[in-house]
Amino acid sequence: FLSTEYDIYAVRSMQVLGGTNYALSSTPVAVKSWNHSLYQAVDGTPSTFWLAEPMSTAARIEVDLTEQYFIAGGVVIEWKFAAEDFTVVVSTNRTNWQTIHTAVGNSANTTAIGVCFTARYIQVR
Repeated sequence: FLSTEYDIYAVRSMQVLGGTNYALSSTPVAVKSWNHSLYQAVDGTPSTFWLAEPMSTAARIEVDLTEQYFIAGGVVIEWKFAAEDFTVVVSTNRTNWQTIHTAVGNSANTTAIGVCFTARYIQVR
């Protein structure tokens, strides 16, 4: 992630849509978290958020859907503080990752990625 407007970035919510929000109450994992629970990114509450460590360029958040799903509705990320540069990758086994979205120069508070894929793990880097 790279944020230029703020020294930090934060994910307000992450939704994985296939008719249902599969990310809701899923098991998240984060690297370089700071001062907020990573569960707040998937709790479905708009006022909570996960916060990355300030000035971190190696932060990431990953959602484990606990089983493999076909995702027809894509991924929606609601940013509290938008990351400028980031990549969204998916995997069925946490070893082989496929890029479904790359953003450079993002300033939007919502990132909607409308692609179909099969995955168990979704990671924002």
